[in-house]
Amino acid sequence: MRRALALLDGEALDLRSRITALLEQLPAVDPRALHALGDRLYGSDPATLAAFVDTVNAWLSARLSSGEPDRARIARVAEVWERVNCSARDVETFNLERKPLVFNVFGWLAEASRG
Repeated sequence: MRRALALLDGEALDLRSRITALLEQLPAVDPRALHALGDRLYGSDPATLAAFVDTVNAWLSARLSSGEPDRARIARVAEVWERVNCSARDVETFNLERKPLVFNVFGWLAEASRG
């Protein structure tokens, strides 16, 4: 609930919109846009990382609920979901740079989108 309320903030809403726009372009990936997104996530603010992960998870969830059930697609989405969330936890726990996370996540999503 707290995360949903935080997204009402203008800056957080803009961040979510930018992430969503990049997700809509998949499997195409714009490296410049990913660099800019990584710059927006820079630092240790848990809200920006949470907004990123929540937006990606919502996109992944939508992939599961669209179309006919396909075991291969479900498996790809589940694998990416696990990688995204495990990596995000590591980034938060160990205070790692977030830009590599952004590139990894979009690489995984692009790969899963092609399959």
